[in-house]
Amino acid sequence: VSDTILNRYQALGGALVKSCAAGQWPYQRTRIAAIVDGFDLTSLVNFKSNASHVAAASAHRWDVIEGRSQGTAIISLFIGAPPEQTATVLVSDSPVSVSSLAARAVTAVSWQRQPLPVYAFPEDVRVSTLVSQVMQAEGDSGLIFAAVTWDDGLKEDVGYAPTSGVEELLVGPATRDIELTMPQSEGNGDSFWKVAVKAGAASGCVTSVVVNWTVCGQVIGAGHVLMQLKLPDPIEASLSSDASRLARMGSDAALLGVLQSTSGLHVTVTFMARDGTQTTRDFTSDTRVTYSTSDESCAIVDSVRRTVSARAAASCTKITVSATVTFASATLTTNISVAVVRVARASLRFTGYPDRSSNADVDMSALGLVQCSSTRYMSATAQLSIFLDDDPFQANLVTYSQHTSIISNQSTVLLASGPRLQGISPGVALVTAKFGSTSVSRELGVRAQVLDEVVAVRWDIPNLIGSTFRDAVNSTRSTTVDVELSSGLVWANLNSATFDGWADLEDIISFSSSTPDIISVDDTGTLQLWDNWYQSVVVEARVSCNPLTAARHELRANLRAGQLDVDLGARSGFQFRSTTVGSLLSISVRVRPKANDYLRSVLVKVTAPGGYLSSAPPTFWSAASPVQFAVTASTNLPGEPETLVTISGAAVPDAVTSRRGEVELGTLHVQAVKSGTALITGQILSMESVSTTACNILSLPAQPCYSVTEFTRIIAGTGYVELQPTRRQLSLQGNGSRLMHVVPPQLAAREAVEAADGRGRQAPRRLAGCNPCDNPADRVHGD
Repeated sequence: VSDTILNRYQALGGALVKSCAAGQWPYQRTRIAAIVDGFDLTSLVNFKSNASHVAAASAHRWDVIEGRSQGTAIISLFIGAPPEQTATVLVSDSPVSVSSLAARAVTAVSWQRQPLPVYAFPEDVRVSTLVSQVMQAEGDSGLIFAAVTWDDGLKEDVGYAPTSGVEELLVGPATRDIELTMPQSEGNGDSFWKVAVKAGAASGCVTSVVVNWTVCGQVIGAGHVLMQLKLPDPIEASLSSDASRLARMGSDAALLGVLQSTSGLHVTVTFMARDGTQTTRDFTSDTRVTYSTSDESCAIVDSVRRTVSARAAASCTKITVSATVTFASATLTTNISVAVVRVARASLRFTGYPDRSSNADVDMSALGLVQCSSTRYMSATAQLSIFLDDDPFQANLVTYSQHTSIISNQSTVLLASGPRLQGISPGVALVTAKFGSTSVSRELGVRAQVLDEVVAVRWDIPNLIGSTFRDAVNSTRSTTVDVELSSGLVWANLNSATFDGWADLEDIISFSSSTPDIISVDDTGTLQLWDNWYQSVVVEARVSCNPLTAARHELRANLRAGQLDVDLGARSGFQFRSTTVGSLLSISVRVRPKANDYLRSVLVKVTAPGGYLSSAPPTFWSAASPVQFAVTASTNLPGEPETLVTISGAAVPDAVTSRRGEVELGTLHVQAVKSGTALITGQILSMESVSTTACNILSLPAQPCYSVTEFTRIIAGTGYVELQPTRRQLSLQGNGSRLMHVVPPQLAAREAVEAADGRGRQAPRRLAGCNPCDNPADRVHGD
């Protein structure tokens, strides 16, 4: 310990100090340290006292022992420690008085020698810190720390745990240069007094601030805190404005939106330190700044809001604003000029309608008939521009608003609706555009002839896969049609409401399909997918009265499997790739359970009527890699020449490894044996799906998680493949062409099923005879 004898406080007036609150004792305090093998472990231990009513560790500092009452106390790390690991402290009522109080204002503490991040035994640890006071600018601040020296030689930090009326430092008075803030008060969250340099402070040494250390209302020690203010000198002020141009309040130039009537003002001041270093500070809101103008009839300067405004009746062309900054040592003045701008003129231009960026550069000198119509006329956009007197060649386009009006003097010829000018009948109308008090007029004629023809049609079909229209059977797809006119005008999406009643899509564009049984298109350009097809389907959008102007698409029709259906062939392009006789045709097989369910079981037969394809060797089946759902595929079935493959499989789904939704089963590689257009179809004998892994498929009645389909025709997988003859077959056939009428695949598949049932051949196998419980031969993995 620093001192083993702790005496009782004596006030400066000579009176002994008494306790005035719980937890406060009028005795000296001493520093304590725990040293173990040369290491200071004070911060890692707790000190114990055998007589805590006499002396004990402070609640505010872990390295301080405080006296509490007369007597003797033994301090140690644990009760019963050996004498060499203890310290005896005597607390006495003998008076002790402060011989001096030292107070310092500290603005920064930094390392002079910083400790290393890793200690290497047994090296010495050498560290040092620098406590500094630097007050070189207004607003610089620090905290006041104090310590006393007692007449018995003990030194003690004081005032670090202030309690009002019990123990505290009282600091004052503040000066014109220094501002003081109490501990734990607004603007100071620390436990120490805060001192700051006031605005307008002057350089010099402050010596008048007194620090009194009081305990229970009695002054125990007193001293002064010294502060050296080394403030730089103000040398220059600068004034700036948010805007370099202002419009008069309420004027047309202000309504335009490109100019403001009011602008914010900003002041900065440059200071020079004694070493020549210059710094710049923002003084915009400083109370030492005053704003003014030399012409109050032209402008309003608001010193509170720090703004300048151009008066509505201002006749000046510029506003001069001054800012004066007053310091104790100098007064700085700065000026700025802001231009006052007015409307010089207005212009009216007629451009393309609808009003979009690509049409804004198309000039409409007259309005004619809409092509393919004898009663409907074109429209134009009234484009009003305002020119300001400080830049007479810069056009400022007016956005239509409450301050704008467009008027036609002949509404039966030309109808004005906002910025749109719609032709009604042949003639000439005078169009007047007003913006605030500014107006301009111009004539626009309407003629009973087509002045602007469609020169290009752009037809966008969204969500194609390349050129493949792939979707579920009977699905529809909306499209958009844009047309470009000879003037450069673009009408985008003729189906939108913008063109209703004057340039309707149905009047201008007609649609057609080369194979409407496969892909049809209605009057609005909406496509509908009906079936798969082995040839391209050409769809066209033509100008109704000029078929030579058109847009066309060559589409591949490829059905996507719906719920509880099977998809065969490719996902994009033609469903089946054209194959030469003698080669193998690859047919991918995919099944889709209900919604996003798990596939539970499947039994599918794929057929090809007509003898074009053979399931006899070298036809073979290859499973998907990796396997998504294990199945057994049987080819070359006896007595079923038109059956290409029978696929069966069942499995209880697993939440981790099983796949939801569409499942790839594998690929059938089947031999082409006869040229022609072969139909590939089939039947779903059974398909089960479950929405959860725990779904019980045997429950009666069936649970909502279970779905099944039986004895249904394959839809998405039904389609044609072209089988080409070999070169030898072509030479034997000669050059004569063959004309065939091929019906849509779905119709052909229905006819094939009906014919098979009528002949009693290839009727679907029924499952009634299947008994996996009693007959092992009927068992399928997963049952």
